[in-house]
Amino acid sequence: SIICDYIAPERRSGVFAIHNFGTYVGMMLALLLGGWVGERLGWRWTFVIMGIAGIALAIIVRFTLREPRRGRFDGPQESGSVAPLLGTLAILWRSRTYRLLLIVFSLNGFIQQGLFLWWPSFYTRTFHLGLQTAGTYLGFALACGGARGTLLGGAVANSPARHDVRCPLRISAGVLLLALPIG
Repeated sequence: SIICDYIAPERRSGVFAIHNFGTYVGMMLALLLGGWVGERLGWRWTFVIMGIAGIALAIIVRFTLREPRRGRFDGPQESGSVAPLLGTLAILWRSRTYRLLLIVFSLNGFIQQGLFLWWPSFYTRTFHLGLQTAGTYLGFALACGGARGTLLGGAVANSPARHDVRCPLRISAGVLLLALPIG
């Protein structure tokens, strides 16, 4: 990740929390604006307008974000050629941590995205709310709960990460296990 080339390992938990905070802000804005536009113009135009906003953001990032020097915080590297893709995948797959992270992030992403896509329809059908109202309530609920939890988790994980880089992963795993019954 580009963040790893900008930030020292002992500070990454907090910076990744700020990065992930943007995910919740983005979801909140998508629900708020998507509900408002969807109620007025329909779902098709909502996709068009959100797509145009995404393209505009991509252009801004393209012309403002500078590439850092790669590997700035990495340890000494052997000089040589770049490993082939299949060789790199084999090395990653032999790592138990990588396999566990892959499984956890895949399952968590599947559940989260399923809920985020399903909730607006559920609330509009079950409670007879308009798209704008459902989007507003869900947007603020996600932003307040998710963003606060993400920032707090990053702050809590930063301190133990100075002593053991595995601590943030353990904290994340514990939080996901606690959230599982609620989800």
